[in-house]
Amino acid sequence: MRIVASILGAAAAATLSLAAVIALVGVTIQVSTIANPLIHAFALVAELLLGVIWLLGIVFFATHLGVLIFARPEAPRRDASAHHLR
Repeated sequence: MRIVASILGAAAAATLSLAAVIALVGVTIQVSTIANPLIHAFALVAELLLGVIWLLGIVFFATHLGVLIFARPEAPRRDASAHHLR
């Protein structure tokens, strides 16, 4: 089951990354055509911030998914109060 989950997780991360790059390239082309310098500067900063946040979110998603898939199950914890009763 872990193998299927890891393949699906890798495919989802790759798909999201590719979609993000394609969308960011499209936005970059649109931002570069803005004639007003003030609006152009604002759009460029917004594009950079949102693009970085978006790509960091994808990396977080992929990493979190990998940790969930490959984490070892925790051993049951001993109750500290039971140790006190002995």
